[in-house]
Amino acid sequence: MTHKSFFSRAMSLVLAGSLLCLSAAPGLAQSAPAQKAPAKGEEFIIIIDGKEPNKLQIFGPSVKPKTAPQQTIPAPAVDPKAPTPAVDPNAAPATSADPAKVDGGSDQPNIEGIPLDDPQKLKEFLEKHGIAVPGAPAAQAPSPQDLEDFYHEVWRLVAMKYYNEAKLVGWETWYDKYKGKLLTVKDLESALSEMLGGVGDRWTQYTTSDTIERSRARAKNDIVDLGISVAPQPDGTYKIDFLSYGTPGWKSNAFRTGDTLKSVHVNPQDPATQPVNVKGMTAKDVDELLQQKVGTKVSVVIAHDGVEEKVDLSFEKPDRAPIMLKPLPNNIGYIRLPTFGSDQGSVEALGNAFVEGLAKLDGHFKGNMQGIVLDLRGNSGGAVELAKMIASIFIREGAFIKEQEREGRLNKVTENTFKAPMPYQFVGVPPEVLSLMSRLYTMPMVVLVNGSSASSSEILTGTLMDNNRAVVVGTQTFGKAVAFIVMPTPAGGFLQVTTMHYLTPNGNDIAGKGIAPNVAIDNKRGSQATDDQLSTAVKIVSDAITKMNGAGQTQVPAQQGGQSFGGDSVLWIGIGLGLIALIVVLGGFWHHTRKQRDEAERRNK
Repeated sequence: MTHKSFFSRAMSLVLAGSLLCLSAAPGLAQSAPAQKAPAKGEEFIIIIDGKEPNKLQIFGPSVKPKTAPQQTIPAPAVDPKAPTPAVDPNAAPATSADPAKVDGGSDQPNIEGIPLDDPQKLKEFLEKHGIAVPGAPAAQAPSPQDLEDFYHEVWRLVAMKYYNEAKLVGWETWYDKYKGKLLTVKDLESALSEMLGGVGDRWTQYTTSDTIERSRARAKNDIVDLGISVAPQPDGTYKIDFLSYGTPGWKSNAFRTGDTLKSVHVNPQDPATQPVNVKGMTAKDVDELLQQKVGTKVSVVIAHDGVEEKVDLSFEKPDRAPIMLKPLPNNIGYIRLPTFGSDQGSVEALGNAFVEGLAKLDGHFKGNMQGIVLDLRGNSGGAVELAKMIASIFIREGAFIKEQEREGRLNKVTENTFKAPMPYQFVGVPPEVLSLMSRLYTMPMVVLVNGSSASSSEILTGTLMDNNRAVVVGTQTFGKAVAFIVMPTPAGGFLQVTTMHYLTPNGNDIAGKGIAPNVAIDNKRGSQATDDQLSTAVKIVSDAITKMNGAGQTQVPAQQGGQSFGGDSVLWIGIGLGLIALIVVLGGFWHHTRKQRDEAERRNK
């Protein structure tokens, strides 16, 4: 058995039955700001083939892939096998219009939102939920009583499961608000949109069937997103709240979260067109302006720092997002993680690649990597399990996230910890591998973040920060660490209800706030700007290495929190298996590279 296949199987044990996904912040993924290209020979890229996610291709600076895979990871999907919501144990058996009868409903917190901007992902999402499949016979129209029953089930779901009961003051008034008024599925959709919108939570919402159909129509016509997500403000203006990796908006390095969008001019080269002032427009109309056919030119005017700036772009399909490795001065390794995956296959592939990337960087430094820079800028999130696995690589013992949820009158907070590895787990492990593992627990570390680092990125960042394991550099993160139920409706739309919040080990709620970095610094704008955030990270790690060596130490002393919350569940047994898998992967990688080195030395004699 190869070390890769062993790791994949062990990670399967970690993930099976407990894969908890976090969605891309407003549905989109991104990466670090535009940087100058590294000098030749400095960068390694690990490419994950979406068609065969467990087959990794690692390319050094002197080896180029013959053909590039078309996507980085498999499309995100909500687990169709998950159980359906049990919102009211005393309710009557479900009707044909009841969500309990619709495949794909889940009462498991699962933050994969509706992938409206990707046609293939949207098609898979709908098929996995058993609705809107092309060519399927039309279902019988639900009766008004069916529609009202469904509305009441959703009302009970929110009443029982919505995580923050303080926001449900007056919730009882919604129960009979539409009594006798729900005659068609469109009536139901309107009622659900208004009721869920009344909660005042951006993640608790209803996506109508019309919205899904418009997204499918855009995809068929080769219409793409500019990569700029905006949020309406009380004064009618719109601010950028997320930038998507690989899109024209991201690659221009001209935008920042918090910028005010002033106007959009589609096809500015045409004298018959005019700029459109977005103030006062509906969110739907603004989104449509920012989604155009591939090749369409656009001029976007933004306001920031007291000035207005025009940015000229063209609509293009987004670039892929590989894991990137780069050796930096002073034996510092750089690794950029673009996503945390969305399903078991992609998480296994990313976990394999991340671990092998660390081993490859250490091999580049001949077993003496002394510092690490983890780049999570533009990483919009994904599976919490991968964040947990990565945290366990760098934290010997300490606290992980807390999970806050509610079931009726019962409020529950679950605390998670990492226990120190036991000596028996290292029996037979080569000294070089033990050295790397020990150094990964203690070597100086910086995490890079920005306004588009979200969800699992924030969970990992908050975990490393609260355990005093890493210095965080960059700008305020996005502010999304929540989980919600996703459930289809008889109308062909989907509802989302927030049922869980993730708290950092110190109990900080990230949602709507984000994480403030230890060292706040932003990069200059423009395609030719240097990466000042990365330069700052390198200086911080280099200074720590110098101080460490000046003190005559070979390792940085561990600075871990002393809290212990237990952890005897099957999940934590799985985490232990993940640790053993890490040892095996590193051991196999080390044996392989040592064999290559010995053969090269024999040839040179």
